[in-house]
Amino acid sequence: GGPSCTPGAACTATGNGTYAMGVYVGKWVRLNTNGADINLAGKAHTAGGSAGGTYANNPLGLILASHGQLNGRNVTLYGESGANFGIQINYGDTCVGAGSCTPDTLMSASGTLSVTGKATAGNNTGIALAGSTSTAPTIHLTGVGSGSGKGLGFYNIDVPVVSASTALTLTVDSLFVQGAPGPTLSGGGALTIEPFGTSFASAFAWPPVFNITTPLGGLTLGKAGNAADISVSGVYSINGPVSILANGTGGDITLAAGSSLTASAGNGITLAAGGNFVNS
Repeated sequence: GGPSCTPGAACTATGNGTYAMGVYVGKWVRLNTNGADINLAGKAHTAGGSAGGTYANNPLGLILASHGQLNGRNVTLYGESGANFGIQINYGDTCVGAGSCTPDTLMSASGTLSVTGKATAGNNTGIALAGSTSTAPTIHLTGVGSGSGKGLGFYNIDVPVVSASTALTLTVDSLFVQGAPGPTLSGGGALTIEPFGTSFASAFAWPPVFNITTPLGGLTLGKAGNAADISVSGVYSINGPVSILANGTGGDITLAAGSSLTASAGNGITLAAGGNFVNS
């Protein structure tokens, strides 16, 4: 689907591809609405098709290619695929080697940036995020993987930067970080990592391989009813409240030896376990 954009007005595109991608924002394409909203939604179904080619055999719901930029008030992206990633950000980067260039694929919102990716078949990831910068006061990344695929994957061929000054919420049953240095989290907003369903798909360990450059304005891990274990290692001072929620049946919370969590003055720490609290 091709975007229909008028300066100062909302930019909207939808696409529904049987053998190809739903929506493709190509390399070096810049969409700037001068303060209006951007809404892109794409859906791809199955691989194959008579047209052939890379995209016919690897259909994705939505692609924002390398060097592409989206800049609006509220930016909302939705991608769904029955044969590949739901959404892939920074597809086809021309850099060679991890960390070899500065991410210039940009998603920027003055209000809320919301990205939802769903993989519905195979072993695929909901959102694949590579070298890019995502910046907004409030950012929501919601990923649903299929099979052994993850809800959200951070890939370190040019490290992604996610900057939220108010709140960053990752809603995923499972999370993949390709390796050090991992994504850079900045902006000082409160961070929430919660399952899409009732519980994380497996035990969750904090921290993932994140490079946190600004103290978090709050930290929430899990949600009410989560039965997956949560473990914490390291020393963290949080500029806001802290909640660790594993209060579903059998959910344990483990604080590794030498670790500590400190909330700023006037803010509390909530530890809710359905099983045991372990200070190892």
